[in-house]
Amino acid sequence: MSDASHTPGGPDASGAPDLRADVPRVVTSTLTGPDVVPPSGGAVWSLRLPDRDLDSNVVVLPAGGGIGRHLGPEVDVMFHVLDGSATIETAGGDVPVVAGDVVWLPKRSERRIVAGPDGVRYLTVHRHREGLALTARTPV
Repeated sequence: MSDASHTPGGPDASGAPDLRADVPRVVTSTLTGPDVVPPSGGAVWSLRLPDRDLDSNVVVLPAGGGIGRHLGPEVDVMFHVLDGSATIETAGGDVPVVAGDVVWLPKRSERRIVAGPDGVRYLTVHRHREGLALTARTPV
């Protein structure tokens, strides 16, 4: 939107509505370096907005680091490699990924992620899911 007379929220030069006024600003920082990323890796940024339908994280894993074999959540996940490389080990075989690759991980799919020699930084995006609720088990 380069039109200097454009009003956020109103139509742009093409007549399309400008949604910038209706979207809360999500401030992110470039979080890199050993002082920010735990030695074993982990999420360095997460989408945190009330009443959202979308979850997103940026995860950094050091060279050779990984996320152990597990079943994914009850939602499909988009996995976008931002920097570095990794191997996503799945029940169907290993999937090598490099910066720029986008992978769809089906809900409840088995996976393990192993970072390449330079580590990996990736973005995950999926439908919002509530955290696990712990409840007391009734004795039988």
